[in-house]
Amino acid sequence: MPHPHPSRGGRRACGGTAPSPRAAIYWARLRGIFTAIAKGDDGLGIPPYNGGLFDADAAPVLERVELPDDVIARIVFALSHVEAERGPKYVNYRDLSVQQLGSIYERILEFGLRLGDDGAVLVDRDDGERHDSGSYYTPEALVSLIIERAIGPVVAEQMRTFEAASERLKGDRRSVAVRLTELSAKDSASALLELKVCDPAMGSGHFLVSLVDWLADRVLAALAEASAQVTWGEYVSPLLARVAAVRARILD
Repeated sequence: MPHPHPSRGGRRACGGTAPSPRAAIYWARLRGIFTAIAKGDDGLGIPPYNGGLFDADAAPVLERVELPDDVIARIVFALSHVEAERGPKYVNYRDLSVQQLGSIYERILEFGLRLGDDGAVLVDRDDGERHDSGSYYTPEALVSLIIERAIGPVVAEQMRTFEAASERLKGDRRSVAVRLTELSAKDSASALLELKVCDPAMGSGHFLVSLVDWLADRVLAALAEASAQVTWGEYVSPLLARVAAVRARILD
């Protein structure tokens, strides 16, 4: 929600001093951040995301304009604060969940820009345009239901496959070591990590992030259940060795 007193918000953003209407120090810093996000910056520890959001060809206006500090201060203040009973309250975007960010993303889609007759840039809200374009934010409850119905049966099948293999090898006369090695090829936790899930209308990534969290819980459950199901030997999922190897590479 924009601050009702932009000039006051700009002063507060600048530590009590009025930002300059001529200097463009903040804009230069923002462009530096845009470049770091697009191309990466080893000094700042930022990898090149290269998502196209700040691509000079996709957004040439960012290369042409230079907004003064007083304008940037008001914009940043309005984006980072909401009105509360005791005055503007700071919004910490870093601590927002992907679900909350998705809700913000959906609301932004309702707004568009147009040029007024006097040359001013105006902001229009058109909820119908967002719906016509098929841009929707899926509520968390519906996301969970979709995951359970679409991916749940696949997970259950992998668990049953491992359990059946364990029962079959239980009466096998070969050594325990040989049977455990053969069983590891049917490891349910490893099989779950091989699943390929496509979300063609990814949007904010809400569905995929929720899926990763849900699937991670199922992988942990599969690790525990596998050890409990194999009563004829000490079964250790090969996934644990993969995790240990990844951890070692990260530490190196």
